[in-house]
Amino acid sequence: AESEDTIAEIVEAISEEPQFDFKIQDFVDGLQVFGFRSAGPNTRLLLGGHVFKLDDAIDNERGLIFRGSNGGYLIFEAPSGYLYKRPL
Repeated sequence: AESEDTIAEIVEAISEEPQFDFKIQDFVDGLQVFGFRSAGPNTRLLLGGHVFKLDDAIDNERGLIFRGSNGGYLIFEAPSGYLYKRPL
């Protein structure tokens, strides 16, 4: 039989699933992207006069991190681990 600890860990893992946040998606959708260059580790994003590299925080208040692109989308990661996409 499974111990109560194992069950508690499973419940905790499920409850920590990254949650979608409409406010963050609205922020991501509203980003003014002036340029983007996909070049592996040298990928760059130009947002509102600032240049960001992969894994840079683009917004300290929301804790959003620039993670690159996937097809026609820019990818940003929230502190929850949820990945937000914005069309290029």
